[in-house]
Formats: sequence, structure tokens, C-alpha cells
Amino acid sequence: MTVFLRMAAGLFLFAGLACATGMVRSARIAPAGQWIDLEVPFIVEGVARSVQARAYFPEGYAARKGRTLILLHDHRGSSRDWGANTEVRRYADEYGLVLVCPSMEGTQYETAYYAETRAKWDLIPGGRWVSTVLVPYLRHEYGVARTRTSTGIAGTGTGARGALLVAASYPDMFGAAAGLSGYYDVMALTQNQALSAVYGRFSDFRERWLRDDNILELAVNLEKTPVFLAHGDKDTTVPIEQSRLLGIRLNLLQKKKGAGYDVDYREVRNQSHEWKLWRGVTADMMAFFNAHLIN
Repeated sequence: MTVFLRMAAGLFLFAGLACATGMVRSARIAPAGQWIDLEVPFIVEGVARSVQARAYFPEGYAARKGRTLILLHDHRGSSRDWGANTEVRRYADEYGLVLVCPSMEGTQYETAYYAETRAKWDLIPGGRWVSTVLVPYLRHEYGVARTRTSTGIAGTGTGARGALLVAASYPDMFGAAAGLSGYYDVMALTQNQALSAVYGRFSDFRERWLRDDNILELAVNLEKTPVFLAHGDKDTTVPIEQSRLLGIRLNLLQKKKGAGYDVDYREVRNQSHEWKLWRGVTADMMAFFNAHLIN
């Protein structure tokens, strides 16, 4: 296993060199019409690891130029959640969208590590890994997600925070984003143990909480990124006000800037923080990505 991981890391580093120097090689042809497992390189302080991801390549994906949707799971979820709990594969076939579901473990999708907390989190892929490793890997190895406008990102719960945070932190990487039942206002979560484990206690690192990974502040970067938001009005895990705030923020930016901020926001009655809700909005979410992702 160790030898394999080192080889995978070496191949990925070569991929980066190849891109930088203009070297080109043929992309792999993935088995179509079935879920497959990918081993994506992850290097921490020079030590090679890999991150498991589930991927689905619809028939004819290469001819359709590989429009790609990255799907993130909720806290302590798994890379199999989207495929097991929704009909996302059906819509991938209908629209010709490649699906990639990485195993993100217990990440909060942070875009940086901090000295006070790094030992707890640096072995878990975060938001930066999605943009700087996963997307380039997909482009080089499989010839998909080749442009900003052909690459989308979505998530449930903590994964919804991840999707919007990554899209807002790397606006040149994603052409559309969706968050289902996500939390976006960190100021309402200053006592949250998971976030405190990443950023340190709010009382000690107030500026960090206000500045870093604050989606309501970073929303200004979503000027050219259409956003789909959905939330159940009976959600006791993540209050619906979290999605309302982001929707309001994007609408205010639309009015202030005059153009560019496109949000599809919906509240689902009598639904809580569960796959019943997320399964129910999958069709609309996938239609949203089909409309906004272009080759």
C-alpha cells in the first residue's frame, strides 16, 4: 500500500509538471454506466496518502466534454451517501454529468490549517484539497471538469457549507454551486465544538472566525456563480435561518451590484435535516446544474 501511495503521489506531481510545461498525454477512459472507486492523491508534509472517492461516468461522457459535479457529504457521512440515498445517477445519465463523491471524513471544509489545531486536522482533506488536488486530478487523469463553467459543486449539511465555501474561496474553479440544509453564518456557531476544533476558541481567535472561511463575507465572490439553496423548515440540526441569511445576502448583492448574483432559494415545508428532503430536491438541483454548467 505504501508503495502504491508513493506512486500515486508521484504520478500526480508529474501531472502538475506536465500541465506547467505543456506536456500532454491521453486521459484515461473510465468505465461508463457504473459507480467506480478512485484513489486520489493526498500529500501531507511530504507523506503520501490517498483519498477514496466514488465516481460515476455516464455513457458518452467524453463526447459530452465531461461536465462534472462534485458531491460532498454531511459531517461523518461517506462517499456512498449520494448514490445510495438519491436518484442522482439517473439524472447524471439524463444530463450527461460526471459525478464525483470524495470521502471527506469529519472535515469542516476549512481552507487553511492553524498552528493551534493542525495536529487534529491536517490528516483530513479540507476545502483546499477539493480545489487544488481533486479538480486538477480529474482534469488530468480523466479529461473532465476541464473548465470553470463545466464544473459544479454541491453538498448536504456540512457538505453544503463546504460546497459554498469552496466555490466562494475559489471562484475561478466552479461554474455553479448548491447547498442543501447548510450552515453559513459562523457567528451563530461560536460554541460549536467541531468549528472550535478547527479555528480555535472564538474568544481567543475572534478575527479568524470573522475573516477566514466566513461564507457570508465571501459571498461577494459568487458574482458569476449561480447558487441553488434548499432547506427544510423543520430542521432542528441546522436552523433554516442559515440558508435564509445566505439567500438574503446574495439578493442584496444582486441589488447593490446590479447583476451577476443568481440564487435559486427554496424552503421545503415539514421537512427536517434528512435524506428524505435532499432526495426530494435532487431532481430540481440536477436540472439547475444542467442549465448552468456549459462546456
